Amino acid sequence: ATCGWIEHGVNYPGNDYLLDSTVLSPDDCCTKCTTDPNCFAWTFGPSLDFQQTCTLKGSGPRQALIKTREPAFTSGEPTQVTTRKMIPLGDPPPGMSLYCWSLMLPWSYETNLLKLQYTLGAGIFDCEEYAVYSNDTVTVVPGVVSRVVPGNLFVPMGGEFNTALNTHIFAGIWWKVINDGRYMFHDWTIKADPDTVFMPSRLRQQVAAFGETAQGVYLNNCPRGMHGPLE
Repeated sequence: ATCGWIEHGVNYPGNDYLLDSTVLSPDDCCTKCTTDPNCFAWTFGPSLDFQQTCTLKGSGPRQALIKTREPAFTSGEPTQVTTRKMIPLGDPPPGMSLYCWSLMLPWSYETNLLKLQYTLGAGIFDCEEYAVYSNDTVTVVPGVVSRVVPGNLFVPMGGEFNTALNTHIFAGIWWKVINDGRYMFHDWTIKADPDTVFMPSRLRQQVAAFGETAQGVYLNNCPRGMHGPLE
């Protein structure tokens, strides 16, 4: 197979459906994509576990992929991509690029709910980049595997408002999000519960007017008080 379009220093986040750490080079990754009829694009670079990984990109959940400038990555499209079978690639929307994540309880209905959202391209999976965190390794769909934060996700209820006493859990998860570092390639970081009706297209319209710097913080919390500030 002949390799197609290649871009050095560029990553295409999202739409992962196959990750292969046995592939040794960007050219081999492109060849792997070219010989796979389900592959619309590919990236080669370090995973969050620092392994060089070939990642094949499918046609969903996102209808288009953005380009992030990352020197350690090489990305491209295979030769079989045509006007009939193509996924658009472009720069992220200025000031509106979203990195979205959910905390999933692995023993609950949330796994199937996230699978449904992925299938529909809805919720966090309509963000420019997305991630799922849990205290166990769970394959939500092929290519979307939960990032593990050790600990027990079961918490008691209590306090003045009889709410979940989960501050320590979210402190640990936020540190994991920060250490993973993917949020740095986007303008806004969003945490959304799996059972949230979340519309990224609406949120982009809201945040477009804020124009925060990289050090800026926008906090929107419950009007009845500071509930779940770490969450």
